[in-house]
Order: sequence, then C-alpha cells, then structure tokens
Amino acid sequence: MNRPLHRLLAATSLLLGFFGSAQAGPWTTTGSTCLPDDDSLGTAVQSLQSVSVGGAVFPRTIRVRCNVTDTFDRRGIAGPVGLGVRFVDSGAGAQVFVRLYEHNFVTGAVALRMSLNSDASPASPAAQSVWNYAGCGVSLNFNRSAYWIEATVTRANTQAQAALHQVRIVDDVLC
Repeated sequence: MNRPLHRLLAATSLLLGFFGSAQAGPWTTTGSTCLPDDDSLGTAVQSLQSVSVGGAVFPRTIRVRCNVTDTFDRRGIAGPVGLGVRFVDSGAGAQVFVRLYEHNFVTGAVALRMSLNSDASPASPAAQSVWNYAGCGVSLNFNRSAYWIEATVTRANTQAQAALHQVRIVDDVLC
C-alpha cells in the first residue's frame, strides 16, 4: 500500500473513532452474555442471544447477573432512564423477572432502582419487548455507584417456556 493512502486511511480511522466515541448510545446486553449464579450453572442454557432454563426437573429457577457500564457519554450521569426487556413467557408456569440494582461506592448501600416482571404482560410463546418507563425519577450516576442487572427465569413444567433475550437501558426518557 502506498504511504499517502495508508496515512489517509489511518487519519480517517482516527477521526471516525474520535467522533464515534462522542456519540452515546443505550446500554444493551443479550441474555447469553449474563453470568449465571453458581447454583444455576448446570441448568442455565445460554444460546447465541438468550438464556433459559434447561434440565428435566421442574419447577426450576435460574439467576443471572449482567454488569451495567456507562455508555451514555454524559460524564458518568444518565437519566432519567427506561428499562427494556425482550423475553419469552408462555404463561402459567413461566416468568422472567429483571431488576436493576445500584451499589453506592461510599456508603456500600445496595438499592433496587427499577424492575420488570414478565407476568405483568400478556403471555406469548413468541419473544416480546416490554418497557418500564416508571423510573422517571431514576437516574444513574456512575461516578458514585456501580450498577448491575439481576434476572431470574422460572420454568415450572415442561410445557412452560421462559427465556431472557435482551436487556436495554435508555437515557433521556420523556417523562
């Protein structure tokens, strides 16, 4: 490759990286990237995008945790925020329950900030997306606290289907 073209490509990459980093986006994760608790290791089934309950013994609940990082580019402050979850809950015997927790660096206090329960939505064998915008007073301060998602997926029998596909936290919710 000739030198001027190589320099142009390098400068373009640098500029794209610089300007691209200034554009903030929502925090998202797929269920399969969350880490199962020790007691869920043998029964949490992680696919390309989701986590669900496996095994042949029911009822069974798995618990996974996902670290929330600051992707909002507002100097560590985001809010008000909304919590979105994509899940499967086929109805009776199935549940996906997602909670957003905060751990304060100074006091050590842990607080539940927002939650979403699939049982509050209509049952469906297909994946659906549901949002919790009730947190209009909920802001995230990454300078003061750490955040994580804790999700439980419950399957009570062989007919029940439950899976966590995606969790999303969006900034600047209109209240």
